[in-house]
Amino acid sequence: MSAFEMDIQRIGDYKNLIPGELYAGVETGQFMCVGGAYLDEPAGALVYEELSAGGVLIRSIFVENDYRRLGIGSEMMEEILDKKILFTYEATGDRASLEPFFDSLDIDTIRLDCPICYLPLKTIEDRMKEFGTFNVVDKGSTFADLSTDDRKVAMKWMVEACNERGEAYEWIHPDSAFLIEDGRVRACVLVSDMETGLLSVDLVYSDHNDARMLMGLLSRILINVGLDYEKTTDVKMIMTAEDGRKFFEKIFGKAEYTVPVIAAA
Repeated sequence: MSAFEMDIQRIGDYKNLIPGELYAGVETGQFMCVGGAYLDEPAGALVYEELSAGGVLIRSIFVENDYRRLGIGSEMMEEILDKKILFTYEATGDRASLEPFFDSLDIDTIRLDCPICYLPLKTIEDRMKEFGTFNVVDKGSTFADLSTDDRKVAMKWMVEACNERGEAYEWIHPDSAFLIEDGRVRACVLVSDMETGLLSVDLVYSDHNDARMLMGLLSRILINVGLDYEKTTDVKMIMTAEDGRKFFEKIFGKAEYTVPVIAAA
C-alpha cells in the first residue's frame, strides 16, 4: 500500500478513479493528483488544487470499493496534511461519509445542506420572465467583460469575502456575473461548469437595495448559456450561501432535494 504524487506518465492508469470533469485539468497540470496503490494496483485518487494564498482545495478524493477501509485514503491525505485545507468539495451520495474520515485526521469540518435542482433552461427562463428580470436595465457584467480594474476589485472581494467563510475560489468562470459600483462588489452570481452540459450556480451575493438586481445578473448568465451551450437543456443549481438559498426559494420555491457540502470549519 502506497501513496504518491502522480506524474503525467501515471495519470492514465488512474483515469477511472478521477471524476471525468476534473480529468482534463489533471492532464494539463491545473490540478495536482495523489495516487493510492494496493499491491501496485490503482486503488484511489485524490485531486487537489494549490492556492496562491496558501493551502489546498480538495476537488475529489475517491477509493475503489474493493480497497476501502485499508487506510488508502489516509495514506493519500498524508501527502498534503502539511498544507492548510481551506475547502473540500461538494459531496454527494456516499461521499458524505467522508466526514468521520476527516474527523479521524483531526480536520474539523462543517456540513452545509444546500438546495440543489436540475431544471430545463426553458423552465428557468419562464420563471425569470414572470419576475420581469430580463427587463432589468443594469444587469451588471460577466467577469469576461469587466475592465482590468474591475476584475481586480472582483478578485480582491473573492479573497476577502469568500475565504473568510472557508471557501476558496482561485479561478472565476468567465460567465459569472458581477455588479460593481464605486469600486466595490454590490452583487454577484458565480457559476461553474464542473459537469459536461450542466451549469452550476455556486454562490449568490448581494448588498444592493434592489432585490431584482440578482435576478438581472442571473438573466445575463442565462443569455450567455443559451449562446455558449446551445445543446444544454438542464442547468444544475446549488446554493452554498444564505443569500443564494433565499434567492433560490423566491424564484423556484423550496428545493425538493439538498446536497451535503463538506467544508473546512
